[in-house]
Amino acid sequence: LEMSPQDLILDPEGKGLGSSESRQNLRRLGKRTVETLNRRKNNEIFPVEISSSLFEFHGEAMILTTVRDITDRRQSEKERSDAVKFAAEQEKYALVGQVAGKMAHDFNNILGGIMGNTELSLMDCREKGIRENLEIILEQTLRGKNLTKNLVAFARDQEPKEEFFKI
Repeated sequence: LEMSPQDLILDPEGKGLGSSESRQNLRRLGKRTVETLNRRKNNEIFPVEISSSLFEFHGEAMILTTVRDITDRRQSEKERSDAVKFAAEQEKYALVGQVAGKMAHDFNNILGGIMGNTELSLMDCREKGIRENLEIILEQTLRGKNLTKNLVAFARDQEPKEEFFKI
């Protein structure tokens, strides 16, 4: 109760709240609303919205000023902003997952052709050196297939899993 409004209002952005220039601007415009910081009696700082209106009462110019604690509004705005960012990230990850899935499908088709031809060649191959090279090709295509599977699982934020079924 012993503090004036000027003792409570912080002006970190240099808006000159309460200055003669600020009052002249209010007289010119008739009203204004600004957001700034206030200090509680325990010295805690919190955001406020200060609305001032100029009006006439019994022929005398008066200023009505209201100070509203906007801590909850700021918190809601922050939560909304965080939710929008989170949704955008999730959308981005979903897109990455889709692209990875399509690329993996195409890459697996390429590997399938290499694997199939390698397996057919191994069935007919009698030369040891060529057979060893074909086995290396087959092993590497299997590694590529597993790598692709793990990449898709990672992009979709899933653990790779195997399912067995009777044909």
